[in-house]
Amino acid sequence: MAVSEKVLGVTCEGKFRAYQLSEMPGGVSVINDTFGEVPVVIIVDQANNYAAAFEAMVGDQSLMFSTDGQKIMDATETVWSTKGEGLEGPLAGIQLKPAAYFTTEWGNWSSLHPDTSIYGH
Repeated sequence: MAVSEKVLGVTCEGKFRAYQLSEMPGGVSVINDTFGEVPVVIIVDQANNYAAAFEAMVGDQSLMFSTDGQKIMDATETVWSTKGEGLEGPLAGIQLKPAAYFTTEWGNWSSLHPDTSIYGH
């Protein structure tokens, strides 16, 4: 990966992972992932140059997310904002807990976290 490649770097459960933003499809997309025992959802909105990571838990319920390119949904049929807020459905009004993340260049992330993994590689 080029050192100038933009990534979303996520830290959770003492692990580090980079998500290549250029590999995400246009529109709104999600990645369901797990760090140890913690399910995480990565949300990317290419049109608005936005990426974030949230713990995919409500109480003791683990959530799996999907998208149609615009709306973010889960199996409970709740519709979510890109900022991790339940907008419509049974979990409306719930705010997902943000994971520790930031957007940076691969060279910066990998120099700070040499033991990082790259999602999908």
